[in-house]
Amino acid sequence: MFKKISSKTVYKNKRMIVFEDKIEYKNGEKGTYTYFKRRNGVLVLVWSLDTRKVLLIQQYRYPIQKVQWTIPGGAIDDDELPEMAAKREVFEETGLEISKLEKIGVFFPMSSCALESETLFLSFVKFGLSSKKGQLYDEEIMKTKFITINKAIEMMDRGEISDAMTSLAIQMLDRRMGNK
Repeated sequence: MFKKISSKTVYKNKRMIVFEDKIEYKNGEKGTYTYFKRRNGVLVLVWSLDTRKVLLIQQYRYPIQKVQWTIPGGAIDDDELPEMAAKREVFEETGLEISKLEKIGVFFPMSSCALESETLFLSFVKFGLSSKKGQLYDEEIMKTKFITINKAIEMMDRGEISDAMTSLAIQMLDRRMGNK
């Protein structure tokens, strides 16, 4: 669809790189396409087998200046596999140690403007077997809570859950667990 004529880095810091490409459209017109690259990330649906509830965290999101309910997740460090990052992020954000992970899929949350993917995992926990050893390491995290899928969907309907990847993950979990 597009022919790349040239590419240059217009901004770079430790968290992202912004590119500007000169392109040619199929019809011969020329244009500019700007996009960015950030570290790939992970997201984890933590599902309680005992209570049939999913874990949500409430955190402040600076770019939108709002508090959001989300599922745990974050960036993959250079030396990490996605599974390692998922376990680390859940521990840092909730204090829970998880062991088994099931990969659900890889998604591109902003494919029109970013070279970033998010790997979504499902982790099953039992309250009797899960240890909550850690404290919250992330200063953006305000609260954590386990809620039913139906309650999470109601929160989405009311706009209380507005994070797109969290909404997608909850809907996938709802179908997977057989809720109708």
